[in-house]
Amino acid sequence: MGGGISAGANDSGTTLSDIPLSWMMDKAVALGVQFASSAVAQYKVPIAAKYALDEIHESWNPLWGFPVSRQIPNGVSLSRSVAVRCKQDNRYQPGNLVIKNGVPDTDYPLVATVG
Repeated sequence: MGGGISAGANDSGTTLSDIPLSWMMDKAVALGVQFASSAVAQYKVPIAAKYALDEIHESWNPLWGFPVSRQIPNGVSLSRSVAVRCKQDNRYQPGNLVIKNGVPDTDYPLVATVG
């Protein structure tokens, strides 16, 4: 997923990109990294599922080279936000995932990044 953009942010300032940020912060805290308590509270896992539906920012610059879709094998964990977005937005159907009935195949375990 691409990151959210400020213009699409809700009233709390949370955007699509906050889902992976909160997941990374949660993992870092578990390893002993310290953050300001206000930041931990703002990015507490899981974030509300509605943020998985925030606007996707598609940015690309020719200087970065041509985008390559990475392969995602069956059995790897996916953020629950991917399943939420697939289910709620039928235009979002990543071609590098096995999609069945509009959502990622059950072979992909879901990580509770969103509630």
